[in-house]
Amino acid sequence: MTLGIRSRLLLVVVAAVVVSVAGLVAGFNIVLGRSLDRDSRDLARSRAAAELSSVGVRNGRLTTGETTDERASDAFIWVFEGSRLLERPRTEAAVDQAARALARRIAMLGVPAIGYGDLGGGLRPAAFRAGGPERLAERMAAGEVVPLAGPDQPHATAGAVLLGVRPPLVAFNVDLETADVAVARAIAAEVRERDGGLAGVQALGLATRNGAQVSTNLIDLDATPLWRVVEEIERRAAERGVAVRGGELVGLMPARVAVEAAAPALRLERFGADRLLEVAAGGEFGAD
Repeated sequence: MTLGIRSRLLLVVVAAVVVSVAGLVAGFNIVLGRSLDRDSRDLARSRAAAELSSVGVRNGRLTTGETTDERASDAFIWVFEGSRLLERPRTEAAVDQAARALARRIAMLGVPAIGYGDLGGGLRPAAFRAGGPERLAERMAAGEVVPLAGPDQPHATAGAVLLGVRPPLVAFNVDLETADVAVARAIAAEVRERDGGLAGVQALGLATRNGAQVSTNLIDLDATPLWRVVEEIERRAAERGVAVRGGELVGLMPARVAVEAAAPALRLERFGADRLLEVAAGGEFGAD
């Protein structure tokens, strides 16, 4: 079948339009890409220049001034030279001073006070417990672990004190209706972060006088709420035909943790600690 002149002209026009549009799109993408790349480089340079202007050296130490950006470059950064800490995120002066004063009081007893968290390069206590007291003594002797105050070796009978500044954690235990500690250990392994479980959760399966128990520490309250941990333990116990007998709060917990646990039960989408009368009147930890 032979196309007429009109049909052939129409095909030529359509083909020309398609090629033109494709060329325009390609050209636009190239121009846009270059523009975005240039803008991102300019933004990075201006941000770096602003941050650099706030950094200086005073008495051989890095210092940072205030910036207009609340996400200051030093907010969450640790600076090391090998294993030696040069700079760390800023801690509230009053908290830091109180912790170091306590370290000096401990040192007066002949016991070294070793910092962790904000006082120890961001390390958790497990980093110092690994290998036991013997390994800690070796690391202190080698200068790998330097106490905040006190001798450079553990006390003969008292060992060492780990002293930290960090956000609050919650210690919570869940008692199971079984004496089989293997069940508690299996559940603990499934819920703890280390083995691929819930973020910010440490867990162990223990045998107690009343039966098996899943003992947990919530070290990141923003990552996983307490009610979620209890719910998960209860679900995994049910899968094994075991009921939960009860819970045990070890020590204190922030009011917001209790509020977060109450919200699902009360069917509240938004429920903050400031809605509690005592908290609103006197702050989370009561009036001064």
